[in-house]
Amino acid sequence: MSNPITTTYDLPSEYTSGSNRGPKPKMHVLSIGTSDYEGTNLDLAFADQDARSMAMALSSAGNRLFSEARGTETYCMTTAIRDSFQMAKSNIKWRFANKKEIQTRFAVLENTAKAEDIIVIFLAGHGLSRNEQDRSRFYYLNQGISSEDMINDPDLRAKYTISSDELTKWMGKIPALKKILIIDACNSGQMIEDISGVQSRSVDAAQIRAFDRMKDRAGMYVLSGSADNKASYEAAEFGHGLLTYALLSGMRGPATKKGSGGEQLIDVMNLFQYAADEVPVLANRIKGIQTPILGVPSNASSFDIGLVDEMVDIPIATNKPVIQRSTFMNKNTFNDPLNLTEELELLFLKENSKGKQGNFVFIDTNNYPKAYRLGGLYEMLDDQIKIQLKLSKDGTFVADLNIPPAKNVKVLSKLIDRAVRNYLDSLE
Repeated sequence: MSNPITTTYDLPSEYTSGSNRGPKPKMHVLSIGTSDYEGTNLDLAFADQDARSMAMALSSAGNRLFSEARGTETYCMTTAIRDSFQMAKSNIKWRFANKKEIQTRFAVLENTAKAEDIIVIFLAGHGLSRNEQDRSRFYYLNQGISSEDMINDPDLRAKYTISSDELTKWMGKIPALKKILIIDACNSGQMIEDISGVQSRSVDAAQIRAFDRMKDRAGMYVLSGSADNKASYEAAEFGHGLLTYALLSGMRGPATKKGSGGEQLIDVMNLFQYAADEVPVLANRIKGIQTPILGVPSNASSFDIGLVDEMVDIPIATNKPVIQRSTFMNKNTFNDPLNLTEELELLFLKENSKGKQGNFVFIDTNNYPKAYRLGGLYEMLDDQIKIQLKLSKDGTFVADLNIPPAKNVKVLSKLIDRAVRNYLDSLE
């Protein structure tokens, strides 16, 4: 009989750091927004901004909670350029939000996440619920879609949308046992039904055994911005979608809980419930109806996804003036041959991309409550454009804006933009 051999094995640091021995979690955040669709018909004002703000908030709060162990890894995927959101100096990684890039990030999570980790997926943009032969399915529309009718083509649908079946399959392959899915999109309530119907088939036996061994109940936590066949609003006066605004507000304090050491923790169920209660109130302020839908594993217990203190940045837009669609006409022809309306709106749209640094919010609609509207009559005199410009709010006249003559429409639009800013500044 051979003599026994004795050796020493040191556990990896992630199993021994902190006060408790055992695997230490890492939080993986994938925050996706699609504002810039093909063409202009489907473009949104704030989906990119929502993705950026959620990425910043979850990264900041998550790193405070998980810094002792493996930390937080955050990807922000938008249809805006990275520098437009001033992320170049942050630890958040940016990727362009098209289907190929999104699918690649899910594949990376499948290969890098561990069972003890936490996955947070956030989606902002357009969603559609489509009746098909066996049931209704939810589709998240990606960049490349120019009209809702395009998803009726199977090839275009496969190329430019992410179905609830695909999303559930991708998430099911990720070995982490605590997964959060937040969807701020129209018709996203269908996702709850889709996931509850197929998720059990996407968890293999090994995962189920690991699931049972976990101290805390694990599973998929889903929050959708609206019920199936219902609208999910962009809160223009706040610079966010309603669900996103409620979540960010909750993280700032109202939805946190006090830890054993007095620290403020972001508890996922507290946060979801706060958002579900707050969104209908916000929707009522803009004369709309929106009710979020929650999907939680049966007999689930909650868990923390962040810690909030003075070092944590939860970026949220402040209440700002809203400017809606303008009306300009040539006083002699009663149309807009100079396309002044379009030129000015391009300037206003740039303000939306500034997020909370912007002075106002532009929304391309005719009937937004308490919004400002510009109206003007112009004519060509002596090779210059002269305009009479009036500003109203909520249908009531508030001011005449004096604009000097301009040599072309681009100069005129910049003069109008400056006059509007000066007027809004005078109200502060």
